[in-house]
Amino acid sequence: MELYNRYKIDYHGEVLGCYYGDFIKGIRAFDRDESGAVRWLNHRGTGETIYNPNMIAEWALITHDRYIHSKSDTDLVDFQNQINWLVNNATDVDNDKACWYYKFDFGKEKAPWGSAISQGMAICALLRAYQFFKKEDYLELAIKSYNMLNLNYEKGGFKFSDDKWKLWYEEDNFQEHILNGHIYALLGVYDLYRVTKDKKYYESFITGIDTIKENIDVFDMGFNTKYDAISLHPANNSYHYTHITQFQILYAITNDEFFKIYANKFKNYFNSFRDKIRTLILILKLDIYSKLGIK
Repeated sequence: MELYNRYKIDYHGEVLGCYYGDFIKGIRAFDRDESGAVRWLNHRGTGETIYNPNMIAEWALITHDRYIHSKSDTDLVDFQNQINWLVNNATDVDNDKACWYYKFDFGKEKAPWGSAISQGMAICALLRAYQFFKKEDYLELAIKSYNMLNLNYEKGGFKFSDDKWKLWYEEDNFQEHILNGHIYALLGVYDLYRVTKDKKYYESFITGIDTIKENIDVFDMGFNTKYDAISLHPANNSYHYTHITQFQILYAITNDEFFKIYANKFKNYFNSFRDKIRTLILILKLDIYSKLGIK
């Protein structure tokens, strides 16, 4: 994700306009099914065509933002098609919760599995659909998504909490504390606060923000960022740039100098030839250690 350079973003108003950043460069090869929902082609080189809930939410946001400026019926229909998929494919959990389960294996994840990132992204898409189409069902589903997102991890939800990590939304089932996924989830929580003005959403957002600040040393390697809190590997260029963008967004929302300072720091890493060499050396070293069975 990168910041929009062609759309003006309102970070605080009750009416949600364009999303906080532009996903278009990160969208992989896709087609559409007969209902118009986007599908991911050639999943991990297997030739399999799959539905990715997060990708569908992203495409809903992309087409929503396009429609705001284009007023094109094509973009509007595209937006509605993705929202329809989210509505039709949400799994109800305990009546007041909803989850979008991934129905394909991905790395260590075995189907079906859920993710905080798709819960948060779906909230952002559904709330924009709620405000545009004036359908209460969309707001209700966004709230159900939050209820699932904010359910404690040990109870089947996505919220991890202990003395060190006060509130962290887990992108996977392995408690790896993935940085970009947590922030995307928080943006969904923040949008719920913007729309409803319910302080419980704002409190969750701020606690999640504070948890990032209190654990920043886990992710700041001094020459790159880490994708998660567990791996020894640095983030790849795409995720490192996403971290920069997300910290810029959090600064725009909170006006907290912490996020401005770290966004600039991370950007300096990204632009530094010396830091790129340090990153490459670490990756090679870890690869050698792995082949030798050294931990």
